[in-house]
Amino acid sequence: MTKKQTTVLLAILGIVVVLCVVSLAAVLMFIRSIVHQQDADAQAAGTVMSAARATFTGAIPIIEMRPGGPVFTRPVPDAPAPSPLHTMHVLTWDPDERSLSRIDIPFGLLRWNDAPFTIAGRVTGGFSMERVGIHARDLERFGPALLFDQDMPDGTHTLIWTD
Repeated sequence: MTKKQTTVLLAILGIVVVLCVVSLAAVLMFIRSIVHQQDADAQAAGTVMSAARATFTGAIPIIEMRPGGPVFTRPVPDAPAPSPLHTMHVLTWDPDERSLSRIDIPFGLLRWNDAPFTIAGRVTGGFSMERVGIHARDLERFGPALLFDQDMPDGTHTLIWTD
């Protein structure tokens, strides 16, 4: 291998390494921008959840978790909503950790991967996953909506909505 070939190979390798580091940093910054966690007692968590719920006063969540798994409380509308959705919000209070977590997912990401949603809950010895069977394209037909508002079997309370 000539000196010129070695230099070109090292330059390409250096570029690949720099691109990998920049990509990893961008992904970490993105995750930090959509995930927010704070310490909270039951009263503070209840206040934040009530404020989020206030937009949907009297609305029944679209999805409920029952002993047989997740069920829909109403069918997906036939007509599309008048305006596109921008964000899916997930708010979870963990009484054991005394923490309130909020994830604000840009709806464009959900459109990108139109796989059915999964609701996860912590159980003794690990996590339980329940596939809901609703896609982003279906959620868009509801428009801004309260999707889920329930105590999970692990003691956490989860509130999910779109706007």
